[in-house]
Amino acid sequence: MPKYYFTPAGNRQIALSLQNTACEDFNFQQDHRSEDPTDLIFIPHLSAAENSPEDFYAKSRFLAMLIGGSFNISRHDRAESLAVSLDWLIDWEKEERIPVQHTERILPLNPYQEIAEEFDMDKAIALRKQDFVAYAIYVSKFNRFVCSLLLLASQKHSFISLYAMLDTIEASIVDPTITERKAAKARRQQKLDFLLAEAELSEDDINAFTGTANNFGLLGLQSRHGDLGWGQPKNTVDLDTATKQILRLAYNMIYTSIDIDKSVSAT
Repeated sequence: MPKYYFTPAGNRQIALSLQNTACEDFNFQQDHRSEDPTDLIFIPHLSAAENSPEDFYAKSRFLAMLIGGSFNISRHDRAESLAVSLDWLIDWEKEERIPVQHTERILPLNPYQEIAEEFDMDKAIALRKQDFVAYAIYVSKFNRFVCSLLLLASQKHSFISLYAMLDTIEASIVDPTITERKAAKARRQQKLDFLLAEAELSEDDINAFTGTANNFGLLGLQSRHGDLGWGQPKNTVDLDTATKQILRLAYNMIYTSIDIDKSVSAT
């Protein structure tokens, strides 16, 4: 049994939706101190043996972001930005709260930064068939781009955060093994075209998104750029539609990454 758990389980919608998810990294279960079946606790499956409560909190926060991001991406057509928040850290054996000071200052810490296990393609494929959240979190341990997408998707969506996701998706499909520039560009475009087709998006959709995201006249402080004196782009998109499009593109990138690349690289 894990040494620590958190109560309450942050966003109840995520907790209730993932209560029966079979994930090796976490689980949500009913609070044994409550008679209300919807009172859930969040149990990170992280080693507490060599970690201070602050380190455990930092690593749990990182895991909570992975959960929230993968959950939002899995429900891409809802354009949600739900999150798993951390409240009290509880010691299982003592049944008492562990004080953690200045939690707002604790930065997320990747608990899988020095993961010892090797990527298992069969395991990834099996997880993908069972549950996208568990699959995405597993792949994120080995693929920096998938990890970055989950972290970005865990935040409140904006044109700035969505553009960062698009940047990450495009960077993930650059094939570093091809050194000849034209061949590399063609290969990248081929992969991008594949992802767009899978997500039922077109170049026009992407251009409308980037044109909107970059335009200070349209978005003001929510623009990626300052006032460059640009006129309004011909084609634009609203934030709700853009969120659904980029999250759907992220979903397809993550879902197909193990097939596109044939292996997962941490580089």
